[in-house]
Amino acid sequence: PSFFVSKKEFEKFKKGEVVRLRQLFNIKITKKDPLQVFGDFVGTAKVNKPVVGWFREGIDVEIVMDDNTKKLGMADSKISGKSKGERVYFDKLGFCIIDGKEKGKILLRFTHK
Repeated sequence: PSFFVSKKEFEKFKKGEVVRLRQLFNIKITKKDPLQVFGDFVGTAKVNKPVVGWFREGIDVEIVMDDNTKKLGMADSKISGKSKGERVYFDKLGFCIIDGKEKGKILLRFTHK
């Protein structure tokens, strides 16, 4: 199966390293290309290794931060089922409010950590 992870997490991956996909299983990194990582299943037991958030299907998002800068990225496609005004939480970023949807992307406003 394929998974999406954050760019920050992706950049930390090293060949031979074991990581845990949050609430799923452990993988050992076997190969890293500029845009993707390959790994092998190595068990389900919780281990003292980095825990990585992940999702299977993504949708583009644009987040307006509190200093009015914009962050572009991808989020779990489940967010598209939420309505304008609903709050969502992004791991390692904080809380945002959905401002709307535009051309296949979700528009959000950062509120707080």
